[in-house]
Amino acid sequence: MNHLAAGATLLLVGYGCALADGPQNRSATVPADDPKRLILTYKQYASIRHDVPYVLEFKTAKGALLLYGSRHVFDPGDPQIADIQEEFKRFQPTAAYNEGGNPPTEKDLRTAVERYGESGLVRFLGRQQHLTVETFEPKREDEVRELLKRYSAEQLKVFYVLRGSLTYRRSKRSASLDAYMKHALTDPFWKQNGLGGSPTTIDELEKSCAGLFGGFGDWRHVPEEWFDPTRSKHFTNEASNDSGLIRDRHIFSVLVDRAKKGERVFAVIGASHVPVLEPALVAALGPPARKRNGKSEAKQG
Repeated sequence: MNHLAAGATLLLVGYGCALADGPQNRSATVPADDPKRLILTYKQYASIRHDVPYVLEFKTAKGALLLYGSRHVFDPGDPQIADIQEEFKRFQPTAAYNEGGNPPTEKDLRTAVERYGESGLVRFLGRQQHLTVETFEPKREDEVRELLKRYSAEQLKVFYVLRGSLTYRRSKRSASLDAYMKHALTDPFWKQNGLGGSPTTIDELEKSCAGLFGGFGDWRHVPEEWFDPTRSKHFTNEASNDSGLIRDRHIFSVLVDRAKKGERVFAVIGASHVPVLEPALVAALGPPARKRNGKSEAKQG
């Protein structure tokens, strides 16, 4: 897979997006004794103030989980990159997970971070320790199937390709934003999963944006706040909400199940996920043995 194709696949999964609030009555779909019911909504998250990184470390009977909540950065010189490396070395994981799909594993740290941010870094670190790094994301087809119950095929396709373009334009890659978008719009995945119609070209994307966003057709400069799940201005805000609910539940299950099986699980994720998942993680694994809120650190016992 070439780097443009890999990048498009990674970003279409949802890397770099803020996560979200789903339906308000979660008890209707999640059993009362299921810790996943304690995952916060993003309306609740909007009132939480925290620093970055936001790190939780849990111990299980035989395993452990370190969940590192990060900023999304593509600069190898950013202090967060060194901090993640230090946490990885200290924790000594036996299993590692990255956000946003399965990008290539680069041979050097600079290229890994510049192309794929923290996801690239985690995969690079895993390679050094001979670990198989996986993604904790749900399958794209499963997420799309759920979202098609509420959104039109055109809305969903526009949502995914624009959300991916927001992250792509912050990364350092040789292909232009237009080249990325041409590839994203023609990804075979769309046709295979009920999203094969318009937009399939940049001209069609401009028309779709103008229709869906009240005359705004400049997809290259779409504001990031249109994908903020704590807002409700556009359908993209609400789609971020619903996508987040699907992702949060899946991420929770993957990480908790692996830690309970005795693995030392290291996972890096966008910082907003961590306080959203925290009540459910505490219910499933007990109080964290260690917690970092920015530079402030607390240990249990």
